[in-house]
Amino acid sequence: MANTKTVREIEALKPKKSAYQVTASPGLSVRVATNGVKKWVVRYTVAGKQRDARLAAPYGSKPADGVLTLAEARTETARIRALARRGIDFQVQDAELRKQATLVLAAEAEQRYCIQDLYNKWITTVTRQNNNAALIALFARHVLPTIGGIELRKLTEGDILAMLRKLRAAGTIRTMQMVHDSLLQMLHWAEDRAPWRRLLVEGNPADLIEIGRLLPADYVEERSRVLSGSEIRELSEIFQRMDAEYAAAPDRRKAKRPVDQKTRIAVWICLSTLCRIGELLSAEWEHIDLEKGIWDIPASNRKKVRVGSGKKARMMAQDLKVHLSLFARRQFAALHTITGGSRWCFPENKRPPEGDGSHLCLKTVSKQIGDRQIRFKNRAKRLKHRAADNSLVLANGTRGAWTPHDLRRTGSTLMQALDVPSEHINCCQGHAIAGVDPLDKVYLLWKYWPQKQEAWDKLGAVIEKILAGEKTPADDPQFSETSLQKK
Repeated sequence: MANTKTVREIEALKPKKSAYQVTASPGLSVRVATNGVKKWVVRYTVAGKQRDARLAAPYGSKPADGVLTLAEARTETARIRALARRGIDFQVQDAELRKQATLVLAAEAEQRYCIQDLYNKWITTVTRQNNNAALIALFARHVLPTIGGIELRKLTEGDILAMLRKLRAAGTIRTMQMVHDSLLQMLHWAEDRAPWRRLLVEGNPADLIEIGRLLPADYVEERSRVLSGSEIRELSEIFQRMDAEYAAAPDRRKAKRPVDQKTRIAVWICLSTLCRIGELLSAEWEHIDLEKGIWDIPASNRKKVRVGSGKKARMMAQDLKVHLSLFARRQFAALHTITGGSRWCFPENKRPPEGDGSHLCLKTVSKQIGDRQIRFKNRAKRLKHRAADNSLVLANGTRGAWTPHDLRRTGSTLMQALDVPSEHINCCQGHAIAGVDPLDKVYLLWKYWPQKQEAWDKLGAVIEKILAGEKTPADDPQFSETSLQKK
């Protein structure tokens, strides 16, 4: 046939300045590129339309992987044209087959999705304080090393219980609760979204766990530690004694260093403003007006709280305006002499050579205080580059450890003892007031600013009296009657 080529003739085809095409047999051509590569082109007609398509592999003189011989190309051409006569476009058919193969592979891969994969997706949807730093650390330390590699469809109640019981055995009860609650939140998120919900066909295993049964019998859910007047005075005396002993040390290189001055200031600010330690450590000097005695805490620095319920619930935070009493203002003024040249009130210790850097880690002050109450810690060995003594233990340890958050509770309890209405105290703390009629939230917008100013001033004044050795409501035995959360 005049339009049919032999293998020898195809072999003889040489490249030219531009690509060209030669008919090898009816419906089959060979295209010779400028680099000499020869590719097969099939021409066929389907549904009245003529189409050209390249075959998957180029020309080869002998059968081998990755090439098509003349005979193989003719066979494939015959198959394609036979399909076309039946109204089937092989390119459309091949695309559909590839799509189905991709779906099969995706379904197989989906079945292998593990807890780590779910976490990687879920964490990008969570918005918590400090870019989810605490949540990320919680999963990195306690969840992912234990169950991160388990396939989601194979996750069982037993897997979760084993992880939680390990935390309970270590005495980290609060951490156990946080792990359970966060894992439950993640799995509930998965139940509402593809492809994760398809992997939970047996249900959410975390829903089967009654966390209350894992709690020790003597565990108290809510911590209620407050510092009495004598403990507040003792803390001030400890700070002073540390300075005196360090100053009198014959060799300060070997002497025990006192608690960092910025940490001490943070203690008094937390006590006198009712702020959270995280709100304080992330504060910037542009938020502080020492002349007017105002500290504006932006919503980005505040703890988010759940608003609404069910699927409409969302995490939100609001700005908080804090009036600085004379006592609190002096603490910020003292801090300004130390860090006033920085953007941050509490800049990170290792500042970069350029730029503003970041604020101090939100856990630093809590760690410094906790490391100096080591008798209440269950540590097998001393942590590297960390203090390990009992220099900040108060009242001979009879009332347990204290934390920066206890200062916030102590300050609010002091306000209560000074006859400040609880509604005003809640406003000073930035708490939502429970049981408020929804219409009140719309129409009763008074912020109690004068009353809050008075409350903060009362608190600052009573702290001054406590430190001066005067008797105050904080010295009343009823003030410090509390049941402490078991650590």
